[in-house]
Amino acid sequence: FVLHNRWFSPENWYKTHGIPPSGWTASSGSGMLGTLPLDGDYFWDYFFRQQKGYGLRVYEQDFLWMQYDIVPELRRNATFADDWLRTMGNAAKKHNLTIQYCMPYPRDYLASTKQEVVTTIRASDDYKPNNGNWRIARQSLLAHALGLLPFKDTFLSSGAKEAGAANPGPELSPELHALVSALSGGMVGPGDGPHMANRSRLLQTCMEDGVLLKADRPAIPLDAAWTARDPGGELSWSLSGLPGGRPPPAP
Repeated sequence: FVLHNRWFSPENWYKTHGIPPSGWTASSGSGMLGTLPLDGDYFWDYFFRQQKGYGLRVYEQDFLWMQYDIVPELRRNATFADDWLRTMGNAAKKHNLTIQYCMPYPRDYLASTKQEVVTTIRASDDYKPNNGNWRIARQSLLAHALGLLPFKDTFLSSGAKEAGAANPGPELSPELHALVSALSGGMVGPGDGPHMANRSRLLQTCMEDGVLLKADRPAIPLDAAWTARDPGGELSWSLSGLPGGRPPPAP
């Protein structure tokens, strides 16, 4: 399964149990506070070994941008951010896991090029029904250029109001979200409540065995989108090559 993590509280379980023995970064002040382990090699090896025992396959590190604000050491120490992401990546590789970055700064996109286990990155804002977070073509261009697959975040595949779900909806454009998710080339994340998903719609994004149906590259903006000839709206393109054939030329 995919494990989602925000940031570590100054009173987190690992810190109170002396993991790692060298301690954690200092946190002070009021408001939202975070901390990170001083010995990343020790901590991330322990953490991923522990979580893999629960069935972990993919680790999602969320709120990357916020951690630069709430962990002072990331601003005081010129190499600490690199150490943080490097030791995380090295331990994930050791335990045969992959990583998804979420809510990243551009610096995190670039840092991913040093970590082969970082395979996906979230290219959208948080999903809320009808909030337009399907507009991801521009972010997908950056992700694709750096060897990452963009993720659109979850969506409701059903157009019905889902009583009791975290996002009850209704989502007025479930087909659009399913299409953009498929064309992203990354994960497809239906976020419906139990027994509420639209099966036929989701099977337009994958095969019966779960293999995703996708193009050969993520959908990205038309070149005209960066010029005075920008037609407006969200226009993107992708391509797929057929066996024995040649891929179509870029528009």
